[in-house]
Amino acid sequence: MDWNRDGKPDLVIGFVAGPIKLLLNQGGLKFGTPMDIQAGGKIIEGQDLGPTAADWNDDRVTDLLVGDGEGQVTFYEGRRTSDGYAFSAGKPLLDATPLESRSKRDRANRAKPRAVDWNSDGLVDLLVGDYRALPPKALTPEETAQQQALKNQEESLQQERGKRQEALKEEVAKKLGYGPDDLQKIADPEERAQKFDAFYKSLQQTQQTDEKYQSILKRINAIIERLTSFNRMPQAAGNVWLYLRRVKP
Repeated sequence: MDWNRDGKPDLVIGFVAGPIKLLLNQGGLKFGTPMDIQAGGKIIEGQDLGPTAADWNDDRVTDLLVGDGEGQVTFYEGRRTSDGYAFSAGKPLLDATPLESRSKRDRANRAKPRAVDWNSDGLVDLLVGDYRALPPKALTPEETAQQQALKNQEESLQQERGKRQEALKEEVAKKLGYGPDDLQKIADPEERAQKFDAFYKSLQQTQQTDEKYQSILKRINAIIERLTSFNRMPQAAGNVWLYLRRVKP
């Protein structure tokens, strides 16, 4: 919309949280400092606001239609002022959508409205986009069987890794002259901490150079990577809803 009627289109922007903002066009793709927009003496703010400017009531003055995170669409009637626009308190055009309807084929939340004469009958209609998260797609029986087989392989390899780690602990204990069980017998806390750090640093180095241990670890990581392909995330989806106007405002 051209807020200050200087022939340059300005921006009205909504955010995930907070008030909508006006940015005046300064030319050359540069915009001024964001400013709050008021309606009925109060800042227009909320969650996930989606504003659009249009002459909704056919009085040749630009109004605001604002969708929000709950699915409501609110009409703010505009009037011209000496330096731009002022808006009346909001009136709901569409109510918020009940939580139980948002996973079905009803209109969902996060409403984003647009005003357009859809059927070219001279009346301004309403388009509303929405958002919903659909349940994850279920695994097929074949995929479930493959997933379980991989989990079984991982469990077996984890047990094998544990046994190899215990064997490497014994090797390190022989090299250093003490093992994890001996650390608890050391009365001095500082000495115990130093030997603890030395033991597990040596164990880590031994694991990194032990071919058998690294081979097991590599196979475990490969299975974990394959298991991620069976993860099913909620599916983002949405619709655009058309509301045809039947009579002039």
